Amino acid sequence: MHSNDMTIIICTKNSEKGIYSTLASCRDYPVILVDCSTDNTRNIAVDFKNVQIVRDEGNGLAAARNKGLRFVKTKYVMFLGSDNEIINDISYALEDMEYYSAVGFKTFIRQNTYFDRCMLKRWKRKFKIGVTKLLGTPYIFRTSLLKEYMYDDKMTHSDDTDLFKRLSDDGHIFYRCNIPVMDISENKMENIKERFNRYGISDREYARKYNKNIFNILYAFKAEWIGLDLAYLPFYFILVYWRLHGRFKG
Repeated sequence: MHSNDMTIIICTKNSEKGIYSTLASCRDYPVILVDCSTDNTRNIAVDFKNVQIVRDEGNGLAAARNKGLRFVKTKYVMFLGSDNEIINDISYALEDMEYYSAVGFKTFIRQNTYFDRCMLKRWKRKFKIGVTKLLGTPYIFRTSLLKEYMYDDKMTHSDDTDLFKRLSDDGHIFYRCNIPVMDISENKMENIKERFNRYGISDREYARKYNKNIFNILYAFKAEWIGLDLAYLPFYFILVYWRLHGRFKG
């Protein structure tokens, strides 16, 4: 696949800490950076000639994704997190696009701490290689299909979940390939709290749109469960607590 066949969209908000590594890993592709930062993110990005910077008003991730999507002219579009780093040739994932509506990647993390090891266990158990009903960033879509559906701007946190539900309801099938993408975010307590509070807000948004109130409350327990792994259990209760905190307080 030629690099001109795919555009990478990265939505950023105060991502100066890791954005250089992320953009440096994307040099072979045109990149659209949708940014609402108040820090140095934009100043770092301007040094990359393959990056087009689009200013974002900060109305949520769904709105930012839609704004970036309007600038895409290539056949394929990839959404990459501002805390992701491409470490392998991702073009091989395009071979799977012949059979599936979207293709995602497995996430790899350096195992330096207990939290790192637990997060990697979570990803391996929850996000297995193969056909799936839901993908999280990073993933690739056929641009024409995504422009047909778009993200729901009202879903400020549950944009992925909502999009894949609508596509799945219409018969679309998704696949997670074996190509790894590095997650370079920190797994400190404050980072875990912030991330899983967002997931809790996502649960609440999804529940309101699809009237899944009771189920959605229990979903935090189900979503983080990976089995009776004693080493993981303390981490499990931390995730559930912060997810429920976001669900009711976020």
